[in-house]
Amino acid sequence: MDGKLKVAEYMGPHGTVNVPVEFIHYIWQEGFFNSDALRLEDGRKILILDCGDKDPQNFSVFREAKFKLDEKEICGKVSVHIYPNDCLDFNFQDIILQVAVFPEVNLQRKSDKLPLLILLPYLEDSLDETIEDYGIRALAKGLEDPLSLELNASLIQDCSRTRWIQKCENCSQKIDSVGWKTSFHQLILEALGARKNKESMSAISHQFTLDDLQKNELWDAEFLFKSQKTWRLRGVLPPAHPKKRLDAYLRLIRSKDVNFEESLKDLFLKNLPTEGDTSSFRKEVRLKKLQEHLKHQVFANVFSENLLNTVVCDVLLPMIASQMEREQFYAYWFHWFPGNCPKEVKLYARLEDQVLSNGLIQGILQLFILNARNG
Repeated sequence: MDGKLKVAEYMGPHGTVNVPVEFIHYIWQEGFFNSDALRLEDGRKILILDCGDKDPQNFSVFREAKFKLDEKEICGKVSVHIYPNDCLDFNFQDIILQVAVFPEVNLQRKSDKLPLLILLPYLEDSLDETIEDYGIRALAKGLEDPLSLELNASLIQDCSRTRWIQKCENCSQKIDSVGWKTSFHQLILEALGARKNKESMSAISHQFTLDDLQKNELWDAEFLFKSQKTWRLRGVLPPAHPKKRLDAYLRLIRSKDVNFEESLKDLFLKNLPTEGDTSSFRKEVRLKKLQEHLKHQVFANVFSENLLNTVVCDVLLPMIASQMEREQFYAYWFHWFPGNCPKEVKLYARLEDQVLSNGLIQGILQLFILNARNG
């Protein structure tokens, strides 16, 4: 079997996703799993010390991998596949560990003596989120010979609009279910958690209501942080630490009445946009002045400019648009200043010498995520 041709499929939140074996190797090589919790299929605890290096002579083998099993440190070759049964025609000479991401319904093993590790239950992020990382890493590697954005301008626009529609629909469903104020509370906290800590922030937003947090000042950022045990802090820079963002949010909701749905609508409806590129749009609607008004007056200076842009694009504009005519607000969302996003995406956008905007960043990100998902 040629491992390079092997592809698996699974049902992700946005439909069927192709998972190439190269992506499986990426998960293993980068160590995107909780090593402290790993257990073999036979129940024994295993600690991965070193994932090893790719064997140039064998596509699915990593050499000089190290792990600790039964209090003994072991070093040697590890075979890494999509499913355990992918190894049935595999030469197990010198292999000390068999690794697969997905379990097998009808498991058949060529060598039952080899320890078997299934990674899926131990991934640090969801499989879909890890695929996004994979797409972004592929993007970074391809920066020297990039896909022409000029040739794909319409595709990027389509991808950007797809993300806009998804955000509006998610907000609409949330508001219909729990109302504006609770939606604001839950969505803002999720946005502050970014991708790594979205789930933990979401748990806080459900465990502690907006009214609870406004009234009980003994519940500070430290208390809320300690209420969750699933924080993902690897690679999180100090300004983006969940405690700092929780503190900013508490200062906001305790200093202002956040039930400003109508005032926000009026703020954006004052000057409805016309057609034009990002530079002319920003000048026409005085977007920088609007940004400063939101930062200083609406959000009481508790958010940095970058974080404010994330909140505006991921929460405020989709929430407002979900209750009105979406097209009235799409241009605001597209031409707004970019917030938090992978640096590789911003670098790629700059290759086309265009003004960076949220919509451009969102479209490029979606395009490369689709490419990664489609293998």
